[in-house]
Amino acid sequence: MGSLPGPLRFSLKGTFGRDGKALVTHINNQPLIAEGPLLTRQWQESSSCIRLIFWFASCEGPLQVVLENQEAVSFFTAHLKKRVENLLADISGWRIVETELIVFAGESVAALYCRGQRQPYAAMDRLSSKLIHLLESDIRPPDRFLMERFISGSAQIRGIARLADSFTEVRQAALAPATRRVPLKAVSVDIETDLSATQLYSIALYSDVCSLVLMCGDEAATTFGHADNAEMAIEYFSEPKALLVSFIAWMLRKRLGRRLSENVKNVPPHMQAARKAEAVRKSLKLAAAL
Repeated sequence: MGSLPGPLRFSLKGTFGRDGKALVTHINNQPLIAEGPLLTRQWQESSSCIRLIFWFASCEGPLQVVLENQEAVSFFTAHLKKRVENLLADISGWRIVETELIVFAGESVAALYCRGQRQPYAAMDRLSSKLIHLLESDIRPPDRFLMERFISGSAQIRGIARLADSFTEVRQAALAPATRRVPLKAVSVDIETDLSATQLYSIALYSDVCSLVLMCGDEAATTFGHADNAEMAIEYFSEPKALLVSFIAWMLRKRLGRRLSENVKNVPPHMQAARKAEAVRKSLKLAAAL
């Protein structure tokens, strides 16, 4: 393995690929280097800046990359700079930067940077009324951040790591494109209810390593073989609440439930208790199982 920058060479924890390069190596609150595929992206707006949040998979579990003090960007033809400055004079939180970019017609463009997403909307309304149109104003901040760094799948992440309950948070991060693939954990979930979606019957889980059915009923747990020459287990619960708690616990033990609430659709009303997964996890002290 080549020399790693700074404290990384003294890391207490590391995972390495077949080529000897570090996939993840860090100690808490120390520099980290990692590679993995992008899972989700989102952004949050405060009164002073935009915060970008990216989730990545890695060989040591999920990584949450948090980037503070980001700005929304749009463009306009550079010869309109003075008019734009005058029209936006009473709006705060923006700046104009000259660029080397040009539009298809060959005209130079300037960049309008805004500390939040409200300013671009206000600027767009103000400028469009004067027939000045902002270019690429519809591109979301996290998408632009990735696009400008040519990241379309996996990324190399360098930053400061902080160990959380069931993931690693990365601050002060720099991202670059990468091609290394990291094995992902996935499970197929089938939730059965009545026609009106008011009565829960069962939740079935299937993956490469498990076949499990959680059912409402009073029967004893059982196990039997099926076509894949693997064992399928059936567990019974006296009430839907107990079934849901067991389902959440199983997902967290397998480290598959971090983004569950964002990916499960059409959840029956009585199952909205699943949104309290964090409280359930803490009360059952499931973090230790991770």
